[in-house]
Amino acid sequence: MTRKLSEILRTILENKDTLRILQLIYSNSEGVVFEDIAGALDEFKKVEVRGHVKKLIELGLIEEKGGIYFLSDKRDSRMIFHILEKLGIVENHEVSKIRPKGQEFLKKVHEYGKVCTIVVHHNADPDAVGSAVALALALKQINIKVKVIAPLGMSAQSKKLLRSFPYPLQENFKTTEWESMGFFIIVDTGSSTQLPDELVKFLKTNKNYGVIDHHSEADLTQNAAVSIVDKNARATAVIVQILLKALNIKITREISVFLAAGIIADTGFLRSATNRELLAICELVESGVDVGKLMKVLHIEKNYSEKVAMLKALRRAELYSCGKLIIAFTEIGSYEAAAALTLVRVGADIAIAVNIQKNEIRISCRMRQNVTNDVNMLELFKNLENVLGGKGGGHPTAVSFNGKIPENWENAKKVLLKKIEEKIGEKIKKI
Repeated sequence: MTRKLSEILRTILENKDTLRILQLIYSNSEGVVFEDIAGALDEFKKVEVRGHVKKLIELGLIEEKGGIYFLSDKRDSRMIFHILEKLGIVENHEVSKIRPKGQEFLKKVHEYGKVCTIVVHHNADPDAVGSAVALALALKQINIKVKVIAPLGMSAQSKKLLRSFPYPLQENFKTTEWESMGFFIIVDTGSSTQLPDELVKFLKTNKNYGVIDHHSEADLTQNAAVSIVDKNARATAVIVQILLKALNIKITREISVFLAAGIIADTGFLRSATNRELLAICELVESGVDVGKLMKVLHIEKNYSEKVAMLKALRRAELYSCGKLIIAFTEIGSYEAAAALTLVRVGADIAIAVNIQKNEIRISCRMRQNVTNDVNMLELFKNLENVLGGKGGGHPTAVSFNGKIPENWENAKKVLLKKIEEKIGEKIKKI
């Protein structure tokens, strides 16, 4: 630690009142007004409180904008707060904010005899699997009987993760005895289209489930007994990490590995990570995670069939322009998400890959981050629910949709193009 940081740390540790002010501001991400600060230190005169506030501004720890006081975002300040947090002197606002919801989850689990089943979505990716396993390992620390199931299977990436770091997750789980499985926690999905129909029917009838997710709220989330949803998180694993800290559950090296796997995978090997995800990874590295090794574990070489599928997706691509945007559609028999991502990587701003079967249609959409300011594909796909008889979900840059009326795809495509045209304010042209 530099001499400057040491001096700042010593100054604030020697004055309990500056610490109380820091804790107040640290636990309120939207900032606080002076009256709130003065109220928290009501035994002091306002002139003395102003002196403490002025000192914190001089130290570069807080700043004032329009009468509201925020934490400073300077590098030295972030380091000081990191140290104070590690010492348990101040608490991160995300941790304090999530604690009541975490306690609700534990209360529900106890109501069901301390028995819990954690469920992941169809073709579960490492964020779903990593978050679920990390949560399961944590709940076992507090004597909860827990099981993790992937009723509709896992991705190749997730299977490779579990081969390297074994955990008894039950894949393609089938049962008619849902009643004996306690309280359900649905991880990394809020849409019922990603779970077996019989489980969805049971959950919606009994409402004995909660959701932890980072996607936009869908039907499962809206009907849950309790939910924690943070659409700003790039991975559900980030939310689980904060939750465990809020519940004072030790994040062991084993738990850290699964959380890190979720963050790495869902941020495209950290390419789309924000400071929030990078700070989370740094904490996990301190617990003993080898990020380089984990990246090698999560790396999957494309097999022959996937390579052929990607090339076919490119060959079949149908291109449109809307202003400066390039929109690509392609039809494919598998790997829809990978196909859409491939189209974006080679130049499309919005890519939509469609898998049309006899009685169902699966759609995957990927788009560049900068396009989300103009077009919200999550909202646009809601217009297809009646056309295709299904539901969608996901993120602003990654949307999936499952429908039951595949013969209506051409009409659905026209709806999407029209809605994009309306949002951009330019005519759609075929390229």
